[in-house]
Amino acid sequence: MMENCLQAALLNNLSSDYGISVRLESGSNPNSAGTFDPCDYSITFPSSEKMTNQSITAELFHAYQEQYLNGKLNQIVNDFTNNHIGGANVEFEEAAMLMFVGMIQNEPFVVGPGQEGLRDWLFDLEHNHDFSSEVILTEIEVNAWFEAMEVFRQYWYNLDPDRNDLYGKSIDRNLLPDTLLDLLNKSNCINPY
Repeated sequence: MMENCLQAALLNNLSSDYGISVRLESGSNPNSAGTFDPCDYSITFPSSEKMTNQSITAELFHAYQEQYLNGKLNQIVNDFTNNHIGGANVEFEEAAMLMFVGMIQNEPFVVGPGQEGLRDWLFDLEHNHDFSSEVILTEIEVNAWFEAMEVFRQYWYNLDPDRNDLYGKSIDRNLLPDTLLDLLNKSNCINPY
């Protein structure tokens, strides 16, 4: 992970004050690659086979979201009154993080369900910004972010409206991809274009 500029920024900027614990729990959801619990900063994997570079990055990114957003992920997870508004935001931003990590490593581009717009958004981001200075989104980029997120959210909602995760939950239009931008701004990633 330290060889990838974005993953290195993630690892270097996670605060040790939160005491992230990692455990294997065979009784956890076997279909899940891993889960982050913002209540106690624990990451659970159903088996050691599920502990991949991608799944570890995803769950550590959620821990960083919780840290960077000052408890917002915990609030979203426990917000049963408003049906977990912002849930799609945190999962979509995680997908963006994983795609960007793959782009940096020049890996074959894997586009998950409902993520075509995200792929296009990341390509535009990469082409429109010089990562040697702070990345600040334009209004057009913000609108494109939310348009792509709605396709993602709708895919997961249509798959199963009663899913017990955050993917298909309502979007919070005030929750921008600030955690990803923060890591980009703290990284030494260089735009190749």
